[in-house]
Amino acid sequence: MEELEERQNLMDMLDRFELKDASDRWIWRGGKNKIFSVQSVKEFLRREIDVSDRFIFEWPKWTTRDCNIFMWRVSMDRLPTMVALKNRKVEFGNVGCLLCEAVEETLEHILCSYDLATSIWYRISIWCKVRPLFFFSIKDIFGLEEHLGLGKKHKKIFKGILYVTCWYLWRARNRRRFNDETIRVEKVFQEIKATSYFWLRNRMKKCTVSLKDWNTFNIM
Repeated sequence: MEELEERQNLMDMLDRFELKDASDRWIWRGGKNKIFSVQSVKEFLRREIDVSDRFIFEWPKWTTRDCNIFMWRVSMDRLPTMVALKNRKVEFGNVGCLLCEAVEETLEHILCSYDLATSIWYRISIWCKVRPLFFFSIKDIFGLEEHLGLGKKHKKIFKGILYVTCWYLWRARNRRRFNDETIRVEKVFQEIKATSYFWLRNRMKKCTVSLKDWNTFNIM
Protein backbone atom coordinates (compact mmCIF):
# COMPACT_ATOMS: atom_id res chain seq x y z
CA MET A 1 0.00 0.00 0.00
CA GLU A 2 2.90 2.35 0.69
CA GLU A 3 4.10 1.87 -2.91
CA LEU A 4 0.68 2.91 -4.22
CA GLU A 5 0.78 6.02 -2.04
CA GLU A 6 4.24 6.92 -3.34
CA ARG A 7 3.05 6.36 -6.93
CA GLN A 8 0.09 8.68 -6.34
CA ASN A 9 2.39 11.33 -4.86
CA LEU A 10 4.59 11.08 -7.97
CA MET A 11 1.57 11.46 -10.26
CA ASP A 12 0.44 14.52 -8.29
CA MET A 13 3.89 16.08 -8.68
CA LEU A 14 3.88 15.42 -12.44
CA ASP A 15 0.41 16.93 -12.77
CA ARG A 16 1.65 20.17 -11.21
CA PHE A 17 4.76 20.33 -13.44
CA GLU A 18 4.63 22.87 -16.26
CA LEU A 19 6.81 22.75 -19.37
CA LYS A 20 8.08 26.12 -20.56
CA ASP A 21 9.40 27.36 -23.90
CA ALA A 22 12.91 27.99 -22.56
CA SER A 23 16.26 26.29 -22.80
CA ASP A 24 17.40 24.06 -19.96
CA ARG A 25 20.17 25.46 -17.83
CA TRP A 26 22.38 24.41 -14.95
CA ILE A 27 22.40 26.35 -11.68
CA TRP A 28 25.18 26.16 -9.09
CA ARG A 29 23.38 26.37 -5.75
CA GLY A 30 26.55 26.55 -3.68
CA GLY A 31 27.26 30.20 -4.54
CA LYS A 32 25.46 33.47 -3.94
CA ASN A 33 25.12 34.34 -7.65
CA LYS A 34 24.39 30.72 -8.67
CA ILE A 35 27.35 30.77 -11.08
CA PHE A 36 29.85 27.92 -10.85
CA SER A 37 33.49 28.72 -10.22
CA VAL A 38 36.44 27.12 -8.44
CA GLN A 39 36.35 29.90 -5.86
CA SER A 40 32.66 29.28 -5.13
CA VAL A 41 33.41 25.57 -4.59
CA LYS A 42 36.14 26.45 -2.09
CA GLU A 43 33.79 28.78 -0.21
CA PHE A 44 31.06 26.15 -0.25
CA LEU A 45 33.33 23.47 1.22
CA ARG A 46 34.54 25.81 3.95
CA ARG A 47 30.97 26.71 4.95
CA GLU A 48 29.84 23.09 5.33
CA ILE A 49 26.24 24.12 4.66
CA ASP A 50 23.62 21.73 3.34
CA VAL A 51 21.94 23.48 0.37
CA SER A 52 19.69 20.58 -0.55
CA ASP A 53 15.93 20.62 -0.05
CA ARG A 54 16.05 17.74 2.42
CA PHE A 55 14.34 18.13 5.76
CA ILE A 56 16.90 17.42 8.48
CA PHE A 57 15.33 16.31 11.73
CA GLU A 58 17.13 17.45 14.86
CA TRP A 59 15.98 16.65 18.36
CA PRO A 60 16.73 18.37 21.65
CA LYS A 61 18.95 16.31 23.91
CA TRP A 62 16.97 17.01 27.07
CA THR A 63 13.73 15.41 25.89
CA THR A 64 13.34 11.64 26.10
CA ARG A 65 14.01 9.21 23.29
CA ASP A 66 10.33 8.20 23.09
CA CYS A 67 9.27 11.81 22.67
CA ASN A 68 11.91 12.44 20.01
CA ILE A 69 11.02 9.31 18.07
CA PHE A 70 7.40 10.37 18.24
CA MET A 71 8.28 13.75 16.69
CA TRP A 72 10.38 12.03 14.06
CA ARG A 73 7.29 10.05 13.08
CA VAL A 74 5.27 13.29 13.13
CA SER A 75 7.73 14.84 10.67
CA MET A 76 7.09 11.96 8.25
CA ASP A 77 3.32 11.82 8.89
CA ARG A 78 3.62 8.24 10.11
CA LEU A 79 1.19 8.33 13.03
CA PRO A 80 -1.94 6.16 12.87
CA THR A 81 -4.62 8.82 12.62
CA MET A 82 -7.96 7.61 11.26
CA VAL A 83 -7.37 9.25 7.88
CA ALA A 84 -3.85 7.80 7.66
CA LEU A 85 -5.22 4.33 8.41
CA LYS A 86 -7.91 4.78 5.77
CA ASN A 87 -5.26 5.76 3.20
CA ARG A 88 -3.43 2.54 4.06
CA LYS A 89 -6.63 0.57 3.43
CA VAL A 90 -7.23 -0.11 7.14
CA GLU A 91 -10.94 0.55 7.42
CA PHE A 92 -12.73 1.38 10.68
CA GLY A 93 -15.77 3.03 9.13
CA ASN A 94 -15.82 6.40 10.88
CA VAL A 95 -12.67 8.48 10.32
CA GLY A 96 -13.96 11.47 12.28
CA CYS A 97 -12.11 13.07 15.17
CA LEU A 98 -13.48 11.86 18.51
CA LEU A 99 -12.28 15.03 20.21
CA CYS A 100 -14.53 17.38 18.26
CA GLU A 101 -16.72 15.02 16.18
CA ALA A 102 -16.76 17.65 13.43
CA VAL A 103 -13.98 16.87 10.94
CA GLU A 104 -11.85 13.94 9.82
CA GLU A 105 -9.00 12.99 12.12
CA THR A 106 -5.70 14.11 10.56
CA LEU A 107 -2.39 14.89 12.19
CA GLU A 108 -2.72 18.59 11.35
CA HIS A 109 -6.11 18.66 13.02
CA ILE A 110 -4.91 17.02 16.25
CA LEU A 111 -1.68 19.00 16.64
CA CYS A 112 -2.53 22.30 14.95
CA SER A 113 -6.15 23.26 14.38
CA TYR A 114 -8.38 21.47 16.87
CA ASP A 115 -9.69 23.65 19.74
CA LEU A 116 -7.63 21.74 22.32
CA ALA A 117 -4.46 22.30 20.30
CA THR A 118 -5.07 26.02 19.67
CA SER A 119 -5.89 26.59 23.35
CA ILE A 120 -2.74 24.77 24.46
CA TRP A 121 -0.53 26.63 21.97
CA TYR A 122 -1.99 29.92 23.16
CA ARG A 123 -1.08 29.05 26.76
CA ILE A 124 2.41 27.97 25.66
CA SER A 125 2.96 31.35 23.96
CA ILE A 126 1.88 33.26 27.07
CA TRP A 127 3.99 31.11 29.37
CA CYS A 128 7.12 31.24 27.18
CA LYS A 129 6.63 34.94 26.42
CA VAL A 130 6.62 34.61 22.63
CA ARG A 131 4.22 35.75 19.95
CA PRO A 132 0.93 33.82 19.64
CA LEU A 133 1.52 30.41 18.09
CA PHE A 134 -0.60 29.39 15.13
CA PHE A 135 0.19 26.46 12.85
CA PHE A 136 -1.32 25.78 9.44
CA SER A 137 0.65 22.58 8.86
CA ILE A 138 2.91 20.18 10.72
CA LYS A 139 5.98 21.67 9.02
CA ASP A 140 5.34 24.99 10.77
CA ILE A 141 6.21 23.38 14.12
CA PHE A 142 9.71 22.32 13.10
CA GLY A 143 12.32 25.07 13.26
CA LEU A 144 9.90 27.57 14.80
CA GLU A 145 12.40 28.36 17.57
CA GLU A 146 14.66 29.99 14.96
CA HIS A 147 12.08 32.68 14.14
CA LEU A 148 11.09 34.02 17.55
CA GLY A 149 14.14 36.09 18.44
CA LEU A 150 15.20 33.71 21.20
CA GLY A 151 18.70 33.36 22.60
CA LYS A 152 20.76 30.19 22.11
CA LYS A 153 19.74 28.63 25.43
CA HIS A 154 16.11 29.64 25.00
CA LYS A 155 16.02 28.03 21.54
CA LYS A 156 17.11 24.64 22.87
CA ILE A 157 14.59 24.73 25.68
CA PHE A 158 11.71 26.07 23.58
CA LYS A 159 12.30 23.43 20.90
CA GLY A 160 11.92 20.76 23.56
CA ILE A 161 8.73 22.38 24.83
CA LEU A 162 7.28 22.25 21.31
CA TYR A 163 8.02 18.53 21.16
CA VAL A 164 6.60 17.83 24.63
CA THR A 165 3.44 19.75 23.72
CA CYS A 166 2.88 17.68 20.58
CA TRP A 167 3.56 14.54 22.60
CA TYR A 168 0.83 15.47 25.12
CA LEU A 169 -1.67 16.49 22.45
CA TRP A 170 -1.32 13.03 20.95
CA ARG A 171 -1.60 11.42 24.41
CA ALA A 172 -4.81 13.40 24.98
CA ARG A 173 -6.15 12.06 21.71
CA ASN A 174 -5.34 8.50 22.78
CA ARG A 175 -6.90 8.93 26.23
CA ARG A 176 -10.09 10.20 24.64
CA ARG A 177 -10.21 7.52 21.95
CA PHE A 178 -9.20 4.47 23.98
CA ASN A 179 -10.20 5.36 27.55
CA ASP A 180 -13.13 7.68 26.81
CA GLU A 181 -11.63 10.31 29.14
CA THR A 182 -12.83 13.89 29.30
CA ILE A 183 -9.93 16.07 28.21
CA ARG A 184 -9.43 19.38 30.04
CA VAL A 185 -7.20 22.07 28.54
CA GLU A 186 -5.71 23.33 31.80
CA LYS A 187 -4.86 19.82 32.98
CA VAL A 188 -3.02 19.03 29.75
CA PHE A 189 -1.16 22.35 29.92
CA GLN A 190 -0.02 21.72 33.49
CA GLU A 191 1.13 18.22 32.52
CA ILE A 192 3.23 19.73 29.75
CA LYS A 193 4.88 22.19 32.13
CA ALA A 194 5.52 19.57 34.83
CA THR A 195 6.90 16.92 32.48
CA SER A 196 9.13 19.32 30.57
CA TYR A 197 10.55 20.68 33.84
CA PHE A 198 11.24 17.18 35.17
CA TRP A 199 13.02 16.17 31.96
CA LEU A 200 14.96 19.43 31.79
CA ARG A 201 16.24 19.21 35.36
CA ASN A 202 17.23 15.55 35.05
CA ARG A 203 18.56 15.42 31.49
CA MET A 204 20.09 18.83 30.73
CA LYS A 205 23.62 19.36 32.00
CA LYS A 206 24.16 22.10 34.56
CA CYS A 207 20.48 23.01 34.72
CA THR A 208 19.79 25.17 37.77
CA VAL A 209 16.31 26.45 36.88
CA SER A 210 14.01 26.33 39.89
CA LEU A 211 10.37 25.30 39.64
CA LYS A 212 9.32 28.85 40.54
CA ASP A 213 11.42 30.31 37.71
CA TRP A 214 10.17 27.61 35.35
CA ASN A 215 6.54 28.48 36.00
CA THR A 216 7.28 32.09 34.97
CA PHE A 217 9.74 30.97 32.28
CA ASN A 218 12.55 32.93 33.89
CA ILE A 219 15.37 30.70 32.64
CA MET A 220 18.25 33.13 32.19
